Amino acid sequence: MASTPLSFSPTVPLPNGLVAPQLRHLSGAPVRAAICDANLLEPIAPADGGRAVAPVRQQLDARLWCLPGVYCLLWDPGKDPTEVYVGSSNDLVERLLTHTREDWTHAVLLTGHGMGRSGAEQAEAALGRVLKAPQPCRRMEPKWEAHPSAWGADMPWHLFEPLVVLLDLCLRELDIAVRVDPKMAQL
Repeated sequence: MASTPLSFSPTVPLPNGLVAPQLRHLSGAPVRAAICDANLLEPIAPADGGRAVAPVRQQLDARLWCLPGVYCLLWDPGKDPTEVYVGSSNDLVERLLTHTREDWTHAVLLTGHGMGRSGAEQAEAALGRVLKAPQPCRRMEPKWEAHPSAWGADMPWHLFEPLVVLLDLCLRELDIAVRVDPKMAQL
């Protein structure tokens, strides 16, 4: 599956030094990803006064990103091992804006057509298992104690497999030389 950029025209240009989110999707798959620098989540007060707003709010289309999904926080992708935290939320953008910073540098947001809150929690648990078993081993260092256990039916494979493939592509774009395999979620 090939990853292609999504197009979206932000409403406000970014201040100097900030990089726009990298938006990705898999052709023909019902999933999408955004790679965001942590600085996009820091509120900035407008020069003419007014309420401070995080630049990510003007860079991501709320109709596509203020939805249930999974996120991966990454600490210094150039470091080996790279620390990673996986979480889920009913509103990806709002969750990242309120998340404790703890020096993470990048966030990868993943969501898909038809993903609800319970599907996001199932994906969180499964992606946590996938990221604990990357190739090469010990390239990623998990920063979590436990994830919610999946309940009921497993997440549909047609949605989960593309999420993992897209995450794998995003990690490589961040120069994290690992391979993640969706089959590892069944450990």
